Parts: sequence; structure tokens; C-alpha cells
Amino acid sequence: MHSVCLRGMQRDDWMSDGWRPIGTAPCDGTKIQVRIPGYGEKNLVLWRGGLLTANGEDTSGWHYVAGDREPSCWSDGLCWDQNEDGQPSIQPTEWKMPDASFCKAASE
Repeated sequence: MHSVCLRGMQRDDWMSDGWRPIGTAPCDGTKIQVRIPGYGEKNLVLWRGGLLTANGEDTSGWHYVAGDREPSCWSDGLCWDQNEDGQPSIQPTEWKMPDASFCKAASE
């Protein structure tokens, strides 16, 4: 699993509609809205650390919180490099801070 954590952003990193490259996303447990290819942009996730692989190694990854539908290739709601079936998980591509109405609707 590779880490994707918040790093310094240049103004050019921001897309005109508020979306930002996933490589700039916070990795501190903040809930964010993400675009996932094939699953749209109504996805609420957070970064979880302190996880263990099947080999007992420390890892981290995106955890699906709420939205239209969880990607079927994520195992136990987590986006791994490879899921439990050995298939690659579809990685989020962009993120933004969700507004309060999206968070409320997504959690219902």
C-alpha cells in the first residue's frame, strides 16, 4: 500500500471546480469527498493508518465511509493496492472537502 498524504500545494494544483489531485489529500482521518473512476464523485472516504496486511506488516489506505456505492474491488471497505482476490483496487483520483449537506446526505 502506498501512502498518499497532504503535501505543499501550488495554486496550479487546484482544479477550477475545487477538485484537487489525490496526492494532495489529507491523511489524518479527515473525511473527504473523492472521485473514483467508474464510481462517480459522491464518495466519502478517510485515510486509515494502523492497519496490518495478511503478513502482519503495517499499512494504511482509504476507508469508504458513505456515498452512492462502495467500489466492489475494495475489500472490507478499504482501498488496497490489491484486494483480497488479488485484483487491483480502483484508486481515487481527485478529492475535495465535502460541504455539510453532502456529508449529511451521504451518512443517511
